[in-house]
Amino acid sequence: TGAVCFATAADLLNEGLDLRVDERNFYRLEVSGTLSRLTDVDTQPLREAGLLGVSADGTLLAFAAMDPSLPGARPIRPYALHPADGIAVPLTPDDVGSMTIDGWLSPVGGRLVLRAGADYTGMNGSRLNQIFRVDTSSGNIEQLTEVQTPGASHPVIDGSGNLAAFETTASILINETSGTSRV
Repeated sequence: TGAVCFATAADLLNEGLDLRVDERNFYRLEVSGTLSRLTDVDTQPLREAGLLGVSADGTLLAFAAMDPSLPGARPIRPYALHPADGIAVPLTPDDVGSMTIDGWLSPVGGRLVLRAGADYTGMNGSRLNQIFRVDTSSGNIEQLTEVQTPGASHPVIDGSGNLAAFETTASILINETSGTSRV
């Protein structure tokens, strides 16, 4: 058996959802053809929502979405959604957001790596794009990089959640000029 999860602004089940143009729901499509909506438009932050990953057993979905309670130009934060109970839990501090977030959820390890221009740990005051690892059960956040301009991007993580890779054009080696793309 298998399934795929995805986000869309369409009302795929014709439920009469009153969706804003920038709201996206998450759906699960089973190999059998069964389609189900995983999100609740009335209780979950779905503005500008994007999927970051789904656990191999389908019990955890990670996504990034706009949080209207965050101030200024950095309103996006990552969330963990457990489809069984339908509750979306923020994975970062209540007062810290980013302009953009992308990431990857480990299929079995319950860890998320993400690229964000945020200061989740007190080590990224410049708010350059850095790579962070978030334990989705404990909420522990680690900043994995301290690269300079232009920062880091495209993080991925292995199945256990222990090994991460990312790309940067910042100087990361001694006497190296920036502009060389490295993984």
